[in-house]
Order: sequence, then C-alpha cells, then structure tokens
Amino acid sequence: AREAKMPAAQGKIFIDRFNQRYPQIFAYLEQMKQQAIAQGYVETILGRRRYFNFTSEKLRRWQGKNLAEINLERLKGLGAYDAGLLRAAANSPIQGSSADIIKVAMVKLHQILQHYQARLLLQVHDELVFEVPPEEWEELQPKIREAMESAVELTVPLMVDVHAGLNWMEAK
Repeated sequence: AREAKMPAAQGKIFIDRFNQRYPQIFAYLEQMKQQAIAQGYVETILGRRRYFNFTSEKLRRWQGKNLAEINLERLKGLGAYDAGLLRAAANSPIQGSSADIIKVAMVKLHQILQHYQARLLLQVHDELVFEVPPEEWEELQPKIREAMESAVELTVPLMVDVHAGLNWMEAK
C-alpha cells in the first residue's frame, strides 16, 4: 500500500480481491513459505537453492515436518527478521527462476555472438542490452529472440520483446 501510495485498508482490499481471483498464486506463495520452514530452503526452476536460517522457535520447531502440517495462520506475530525471511522464501523461487532463465539465455547468446561483431553489454533484471552494428541487426534480431524465448522449456511460452535504438532509452 505504501509503495502504491494508498491507504493500508485499500491495499488490503486489493490483495484480498487479487487472492479471490487468483487463489492458486497465493497457494503457491504459501507453499513456498511452508517449504522454507520445513526444509530450510526453496528452489528455483533449475534447482538452485536459497537457504533460510529462522531464529524464531515458533518456526524452527516445524523444521523437518510435513508441509501439510504447517499452518501459517498459527504463525502470526513473528519478529520482523523471520517475517522478512518468509516473504523472501515466497519470492525467491520466482525471482531466482527469472535469473536462471536469463543466465541460460546469456550462455546461448554468447555462442551466437561469437560469429558477429555485436556484443552483449549489460543485463538489467530481465533485460539484455546489446551493441549491434546496423548491418548485423536484421540477421541477429530473430536469433536473439529465439535464444531468449527457448532458454528454458516451460509449459507456457516465454515471450520476448526486442527493440533497437541508438541508445538504451531510445530502444525502450
């Protein structure tokens, strides 16, 4: 609510409506929290693990237990540190998987770019910035798109926008 510059009550209404419309998203986020508590880690799509060291005895007593036994509603009132770790546990597989995918794409693109003057300059979150001579653009553009869209096989398509410009701002 703070980031959206709205009252907390209005933010709660928004979250509640979103949860009603997309309950599977919230179920997934809750499952990631339960996994972090029970196993001490969560994983990305490619199996990278992020470990969590909870300080609350309330959470630590659930380590090694079955996920289904962990009732997150009973774990209210955690300290700021452990509450933050639980938020990170819910978010880490999503953000970490995004990082996995962009890294695989970068490796594929490194192989492709060996045959061109074009160079990968920068990665910013889910964007890659290239320097491409104009005469290589028409040939490289579909190869860049293909490498990024096929980085990891998913059940949903990865869609990539490719833009060109004389500078980064112009390309957006």
